[in-house]
Amino acid sequence: MANLDVDPVIDNVLWTPYGPLQQFNQLNTAGGTALRTKITRNLAYRITNLEVEKQSDGTDVHRVAISEDAKGRVITRDYSAAATGVEDSYFLYDYQDRVLCETTSLVTSCPAYTATNIKNSHSAFSPPFTAAGDWRGVYRPIPGVSDCNSHNFYFNTGTHQISSVDQPDTGVWCGFEATTIGHDGRGNRSYEDNTATLTYDRRDYSYDARRNVTNVRGRFKSGGLWETYDVTSAFDARNRRVFKSFTNVRTGAQAQWFFYYDVHDRLVEVRHTPNTGSSGTYSVFQLFWLQNRLASYWQTDYPSAATSKRYVGTDESERPIDMWSWPSSGDGARVWAINPRAWALDTNKVGPTVFQPILFAGQYQDSETMAPLDDGTTVHRPGIALNGFRTYDPWTGSYLQVDPLVDSTWSTYVYADSDPVGKADDSGLSVCLPESCTTPLPGEEGGGGAGGYCSWYCKGACGLGLGAGCDCASCSAGKSLGNTCEPGCISLGFDQEPCPNDEGTGCYCKCYDDGGGGGGGGGGGTGGGGTPPPKTRPVGSYPARIDVICDAISPIAGVLTGVASGYGCSQLGASGPRSFACGVLAGTVTMVVLNVAGRCPDQPRGPCPKGWHLGIVDTVNGTSVCIKN
Repeated sequence: MANLDVDPVIDNVLWTPYGPLQQFNQLNTAGGTALRTKITRNLAYRITNLEVEKQSDGTDVHRVAISEDAKGRVITRDYSAAATGVEDSYFLYDYQDRVLCETTSLVTSCPAYTATNIKNSHSAFSPPFTAAGDWRGVYRPIPGVSDCNSHNFYFNTGTHQISSVDQPDTGVWCGFEATTIGHDGRGNRSYEDNTATLTYDRRDYSYDARRNVTNVRGRFKSGGLWETYDVTSAFDARNRRVFKSFTNVRTGAQAQWFFYYDVHDRLVEVRHTPNTGSSGTYSVFQLFWLQNRLASYWQTDYPSAATSKRYVGTDESERPIDMWSWPSSGDGARVWAINPRAWALDTNKVGPTVFQPILFAGQYQDSETMAPLDDGTTVHRPGIALNGFRTYDPWTGSYLQVDPLVDSTWSTYVYADSDPVGKADDSGLSVCLPESCTTPLPGEEGGGGAGGYCSWYCKGACGLGLGAGCDCASCSAGKSLGNTCEPGCISLGFDQEPCPNDEGTGCYCKCYDDGGGGGGGGGGGTGGGGTPPPKTRPVGSYPARIDVICDAISPIAGVLTGVASGYGCSQLGASGPRSFACGVLAGTVTMVVLNVAGRCPDQPRGPCPKGWHLGIVDTVNGTSVCIKN
């Protein structure tokens, strides 16, 4: 493995004023000349050029040029010195900044299904999106057939759940007809299956109490035989995946992956054993990052200890699209490249077996879970991608699970507000700008006093029941400290002044503690107002109208008794599970709880009127009722 005392991977890293990355030198060469990655930005610090070039004369070996419109939206990604088959991308948007279409040539309106310049086009329906922002249909090439682009989306009545995606026959047979999609009682996708034209494409999903995908079952072809696989995952207390296995159900043969992270929760090492029956044969992949940008891989194969090193070329969203080798002698060469598409339904052009699982920010794709055509090799639906608290499907441009913060984000399943070009979602919980996803928001870590931003991450973590002893009411907007929480800020919104920019990335807040100076501390918090000191508060002692979400806190069904007062999530019993109690409650409260989700009844969109609290009576489907206080 890499010895960083003697083996630098990159050097001469330069930063522009106020922090953005400007360039870094690589240790590989082309034509005998050392290479570097260089980033050019406009006055708004947004990237306009990203190139891997020769240090001596600036000759490009890979380049992405970015053009913007007057609103700062990316309208062109121009790839040059790229792999054969990599096509430029041109984007059009609607008035809500959702990507309407992605084409390979400049257009003024989105093309119809017969066009040959389509990467993605939402021109099949008018309007192209539902009121919730879900796709109604998309035109894009279908693998395995030619001149067919149609994908029509259908939904379960009264929900945002996709019931089927139809690739229709348009007169001359070319489509694969309907792929049916099922969901469980919690709104998680439970399966997909095309019974109209395919035989071996079905995928089934299992989940834990935190809605992590813990198992995917599907089919794969090996040695001329169709086999059944299980891809099983395990997660740590911080909800990071630490283990994955791929098991042939018939033979028991198993491959394993172990995952390791740094203090910033970046994936820094993967240990892969292709066959546990030969445990001495395995590979270790080390990932090197500059902030959120993946810069290189260092691979060591055992038992030979042979190494292979690769530098990663990205687009302006920091998504890997190209890789060049760093051999022990001689020039580097392109070893991996994709023809990228906006929602990551990409096609590989170089190095299909090279290890590179990273998609968008915070995503790791399990290529083993791809759903094949009946030939066993052509991909009908790509592998799903782990994305923090949820799992992303590039085929539908959406998540398998409901957003646990949906009452704040107003986006049930769709990825990044249907703008995967200008936005990202590294946690599966909230939309962010690609280069800023894991950067603490102003007001976090060191606090920020009044006028800072809310910490939505901790709100989401508590809402999912993470952190033993971390009560939601104690951490509605603060920082998780494991068994306790550091209070943050609460939203002013609802019947007080509305929060500006209340879209899941944070909103202007009012701190509920006075005292202290403004934030300086670890996350670069900004000053102003006061900073709440680290401490915990008794349950129920918070001011009214704390915006909390308590989702899947306890999978325990039954009648729970305890004393609850105030608003939000209340601890029932000394060490028992938590329950959601809306309204001003006093004395002994009895209710049935399971997978509880809601918000306090005097807030807009609340499920219960004033004077009532939320109860759960259907422990299978999580059906809720309002119970009079």
